[in-house]
Amino acid sequence: MKKPNWKEIGERLRERRIQLNLTQQQVCDQLYIMQTHYSRIETGKIGISIEMLLKICEILDVSTDYILTGKISNQGESLLIQYYNKLTEKQKHYVTQHIKLFYEENLK
Repeated sequence: MKKPNWKEIGERLRERRIQLNLTQQQVCDQLYIMQTHYSRIETGKIGISIEMLLKICEILDVSTDYILTGKISNQGESLLIQYYNKLTEKQKHYVTQHIKLFYEENLK
Protein backbone atom coordinates (compact mmCIF):
# COMPACT_ATOMS: atom_id res chain seq x y z
CA MET A 1 0.00 0.00 0.00
CA LYS A 2 1.23 3.47 -0.90
CA LYS A 3 2.21 5.81 1.95
CA PRO A 4 0.42 9.17 2.16
CA ASN A 5 2.31 12.08 0.64
CA TRP A 6 1.67 14.63 3.40
CA LYS A 7 3.11 17.51 1.37
CA GLU A 8 0.65 16.91 -1.50
CA ILE A 9 -2.22 16.37 0.94
CA GLY A 10 -1.36 19.64 2.67
CA GLU A 11 -1.21 21.47 -0.66
CA ARG A 12 -4.68 20.24 -1.61
CA LEU A 13 -6.03 21.30 1.80
CA ARG A 14 -4.47 24.74 1.37
CA GLU A 15 -5.84 25.15 -2.17
CA ARG A 16 -9.35 24.22 -1.06
CA ARG A 17 -9.21 26.53 1.96
CA ILE A 18 -8.15 29.40 -0.29
CA GLN A 19 -10.95 28.58 -2.78
CA LEU A 20 -13.41 29.04 0.09
CA ASN A 21 -11.75 32.32 1.16
CA LEU A 22 -11.01 30.91 4.60
CA THR A 23 -7.99 31.77 6.72
CA GLN A 24 -6.04 29.13 8.56
CA GLN A 25 -7.30 30.64 11.79
CA GLN A 26 -10.95 30.23 10.72
CA VAL A 27 -10.34 26.53 10.06
CA CYS A 28 -8.44 26.17 13.34
CA ASP A 29 -11.28 27.76 15.30
CA GLN A 30 -13.58 24.98 14.11
CA LEU A 31 -10.99 22.28 14.78
CA TYR A 32 -10.02 23.63 18.20
CA ILE A 33 -6.32 23.52 17.34
CA MET A 34 -3.55 26.11 17.19
CA GLN A 35 -2.87 27.87 13.89
CA THR A 36 0.77 26.79 14.00
CA HIS A 37 -0.33 23.15 14.15
CA TYR A 38 -2.62 23.58 11.14
CA SER A 39 0.10 25.39 9.24
CA ARG A 40 2.34 22.36 9.72
CA ILE A 41 -0.44 20.16 8.29
CA GLU A 42 -0.75 22.33 5.18
CA THR A 43 3.01 22.37 4.63
CA GLY A 44 3.19 18.59 4.98
CA LYS A 45 5.52 18.72 7.95
CA ILE A 46 3.17 16.52 9.97
CA GLY A 47 0.54 13.94 9.14
CA ILE A 48 -2.97 13.76 10.52
CA SER A 49 -5.30 11.14 11.90
CA ILE A 50 -8.30 9.86 10.00
CA GLU A 51 -10.52 11.66 12.50
CA MET A 52 -8.75 14.97 11.86
CA LEU A 53 -8.89 14.40 8.09
CA LEU A 54 -12.64 13.84 8.26
CA LYS A 55 -13.17 17.00 10.31
CA ILE A 56 -11.06 19.11 7.96
CA CYS A 57 -12.81 17.73 4.88
CA GLU A 58 -16.18 18.51 6.42
CA ILE A 59 -15.12 22.10 7.16
CA LEU A 60 -13.68 22.52 3.66
CA ASP A 61 -16.63 20.70 2.04
CA VAL A 62 -14.35 18.43 0.03
CA SER A 63 -14.08 14.67 -0.35
CA THR A 64 -11.43 12.71 1.47
CA ASP A 65 -10.72 10.89 -1.80
CA TYR A 66 -9.66 14.12 -3.45
CA ILE A 67 -7.54 15.26 -0.51
CA LEU A 68 -5.78 11.90 -0.21
CA THR A 69 -5.30 11.08 -3.90
CA GLY A 70 -5.87 14.27 -5.85
CA LYS A 71 -8.39 12.44 -8.03
CA ILE A 72 -11.85 13.86 -8.60
CA SER A 73 -13.58 10.65 -9.67
CA ASN A 74 -17.32 10.75 -9.05
CA GLN A 75 -17.03 14.10 -7.28
CA GLY A 76 -20.29 15.22 -8.88
CA GLU A 77 -22.11 12.23 -7.49
CA SER A 78 -20.44 12.70 -4.14
CA LEU A 79 -21.53 16.33 -3.98
CA LEU A 80 -25.08 15.42 -4.93
CA ILE A 81 -25.22 12.84 -2.16
CA GLN A 82 -23.81 15.30 0.36
CA TYR A 83 -26.36 17.96 -0.60
CA TYR A 84 -29.20 15.43 -0.67
CA ASN A 85 -28.36 14.21 2.82
CA LYS A 86 -28.67 17.76 4.15
CA LEU A 87 -32.26 18.14 2.89
CA THR A 88 -35.42 17.73 4.93
CA GLU A 89 -37.60 14.68 4.24
CA LYS A 90 -40.05 16.86 2.35
CA GLN A 91 -37.28 18.28 0.18
CA LYS A 92 -35.88 14.80 -0.46
CA HIS A 93 -39.30 13.63 -1.63
CA TYR A 94 -39.58 16.63 -3.97
CA VAL A 95 -36.11 16.03 -5.45
CA THR A 96 -36.74 12.31 -5.85
CA GLN A 97 -39.98 12.96 -7.73
CA HIS A 98 -38.25 15.35 -10.11
CA ILE A 99 -35.40 12.94 -10.78
CA LYS A 100 -37.95 10.22 -11.49
CA LEU A 101 -39.73 12.50 -13.98
CA PHE A 102 -36.46 13.33 -15.75
CA TYR A 103 -35.57 9.65 -15.91
CA GLU A 104 -38.97 8.62 -17.28
CA GLU A 105 -38.89 11.42 -19.85
CA ASN A 106 -35.47 10.23 -21.00
CA LEU A 107 -36.82 6.72 -21.61
CA LYS A 108 -39.34 7.97 -24.17
